[in-house]
Amino acid sequence: AILTAAIRVKEIDWAEYFINRYRNYIIENERENVFNYGYALLLFEKNGYVESLNQLTKVKLDSFIYSVDSYILRLQIYYELNYFDTTVSLIDTFRHYIRNNKIISADLNLKYNNFLRYYKKILKLKKNPEFTEIINFKKMLEEEKITLKKKWMLEKAEELLAQR
Repeated sequence: AILTAAIRVKEIDWAEYFINRYRNYIIENERENVFNYGYALLLFEKNGYVESLNQLTKVKLDSFIYSVDSYILRLQIYYELNYFDTTVSLIDTFRHYIRNNKIISADLNLKYNNFLRYYKKILKLKKNPEFTEIINFKKMLEEEKITLKKKWMLEKAEELLAQR
């Protein structure tokens, strides 16, 4: 939580210091996963997308939260790297994971599915950036109350508008 909060407010250097400094204070059976996932997040924020993807492969997907967070981060990385074909497959895999997981509450299910819905739209807009469609997407997303990575997707929409 501390690490993600630091990243959210763009305190990247401090976040990197924190994860390296306090790594050994993390409970032993979680230490490597916390470090690897946290470092993947850091690398992503530093635009080190390939390095982030490599770090993410070290995360053991033995818990629900690591699995879901890894799917989402991997989708963000694929977007940044223009891995369009691979992304379609990962969206489908993630959707099946959500559907088949019985511990997901209705609220979380809605958040994940909304994320995938908006993610697919921003991905489509990246491939074919039509001005009015981007504006409509932004407006729709700004009004959405229940989704994940809203700020990131709005930033991506702004980037697409700036390219026009």
